[in-house]
Amino acid sequence: LQCSTQKSWNPSAFIKCLNIPPNQQQDAQEFNKLLLNIVEDTLKKSDVPEIRDFLPKMFQGEISNTTTCRACRYPSERPSKFYELSVQVKGMKRLEDSIESMLIPEALTGSNKYLCSRCHCKQDADRQTVLKKLPPVLNI
Repeated sequence: LQCSTQKSWNPSAFIKCLNIPPNQQQDAQEFNKLLLNIVEDTLKKSDVPEIRDFLPKMFQGEISNTTTCRACRYPSERPSKFYELSVQVKGMKRLEDSIESMLIPEALTGSNKYLCSRCHCKQDADRQTVLKKLPPVLNI
């Protein structure tokens, strides 16, 4: 619309193409996930590796949630892939602050102790999110 004389755009044809119920309301994050899933499912059908792997290559990163037992120091790591980072916005002045707050270690103590698989009992622990791999295009 920026370079158009139109003041609005009717997304009906686009919604129909994506096979989304027109009365289904979604926020931007939900829509982005849905759109990327639909595009990825379509591209995966290609016989051309560059096309099939385009979305993961450009938009997929890897994050790891690591919980380290304070008693035995054993780290339990749960890696996962992502297409977007969800960060806290409220109370943050800069994007960097939002990302940094996501990466601050969390102490698991008291009634929130961690069940350590090596110690076989609940222990104090530290849980931290680590960005393992950032994609060329980062959706936040």
